[in-house]
Amino acid sequence: MDTIRPRKNRKKQYIVLLILFFLSIGFLIYHLATKPKILNVSAKELLIKEVKNDVFQDFMILQAQAVPLESMLINIVEGGSVQELFTENGAMVEKGMPLARYTIPIQNSIFYHRKLQLSNK
Repeated sequence: MDTIRPRKNRKKQYIVLLILFFLSIGFLIYHLATKPKILNVSAKELLIKEVKNDVFQDFMILQAQAVPLESMLINIVEGGSVQELFTENGAMVEKGMPLARYTIPIQNSIFYHRKLQLSNK
């Protein structure tokens, strides 16, 4: 026959676990609030200079790579060379500003050859 098994009452266990949880949270908060707020630095890492009234320059040296938000691929069908650069590396440019002058020697020779043919006629 089936026997009736009494249900396990874990209410006391849950209460003890909740009390332990809140005590640990309270200890953590107390520890963080009363912990001394100091930083131990070795004497070798300190740099002491004379105090003077001057412009404050706060900078950090970083190594980084700049990536443009929008990039444009230029496809050149005929070969040529860059004749003149109008901007320097890292300079600020505006939209529509020419960056370099590109020359195609073959096109220039064809243009001058046709111009000579037309002037000889």
